[in-house]
Amino acid sequence: MSLSVSHLSFSYEEDHPVLSDLSFTIGDGRMVCLLGPNGAGKSTLFKTILRLLPNYEGEIFLDGVSTRGLSIAQMAHRIAYIPQSGAPTFNYTMFEMVLMGTTAGLSRLSSPGERQREMVKEAMQRLGIWHLADRGFARVSGGERQLALIARALVQETRVLIMDEPTANLDYGNAIRVLEQIRQLAGSGYTILQATHQPDQAFLFADEVLALKDGRILAQGSPREVIDSRLIETLYGVHVAVERLYDDRLRVLVPVSALRDQDKRGGPEEGRSRQR
Repeated sequence: MSLSVSHLSFSYEEDHPVLSDLSFTIGDGRMVCLLGPNGAGKSTLFKTILRLLPNYEGEIFLDGVSTRGLSIAQMAHRIAYIPQSGAPTFNYTMFEMVLMGTTAGLSRLSSPGERQREMVKEAMQRLGIWHLADRGFARVSGGERQLALIARALVQETRVLIMDEPTANLDYGNAIRVLEQIRQLAGSGYTILQATHQPDQAFLFADEVLALKDGRILAQGSPREVIDSRLIETLYGVHVAVERLYDDRLRVLVPVSALRDQDKRGGPEEGRSRQR
């Protein structure tokens, strides 16, 4: 399922636009990293796409259908939101947390049945957390909680996933495990828009990058085409070098200040290629 935004603008206050004439399309089975500094408009963009902020200008389409005419239930069947994993208020089991996602397909007076429970099992098995089904949501790691939130979105039976910094506050290992699962979902046909403050994640996992600053799109395209030292300096105000590794099969960003310090301590590593 594709996601398209056409000439989208939004203001909380008159004469103070937060989003200004945004247009982009994300095709089926594409994973897109949304990059931008704090205050760029990323959260507002997500809220408009999810119709939590309905008073926007422009159009938003899911598979060519404008979302303006869709009910809440219809939206829930088409698009799911995965927030950052935080400390839970109630210690539901992991199974119960995922099961909550099935209510999007039920009437108000219905409760999840055998089919919904089987969906939960399949989603948790797919993400490798079925063995934690009876564990309290508050008693697992941050990465495991994040995977449960992704599983909860999957049982909504949607094909578009909006993720708000899914690896925020995770340690390195958990962040990689979560990103690997997200990459696999895109490979199986899910359309994913993921906000991140880590451009290296785009090099490692994303099909495309969408760069946002001051409510405007600065660039969209493949990570190799879009991410360079000039873009990072424009977005974040830091000067970086784009390091090419393994015969340019992998690229990473390194702050120039760190490279200079490294040179002072012992010189550049052998075979290192730089693009500044």
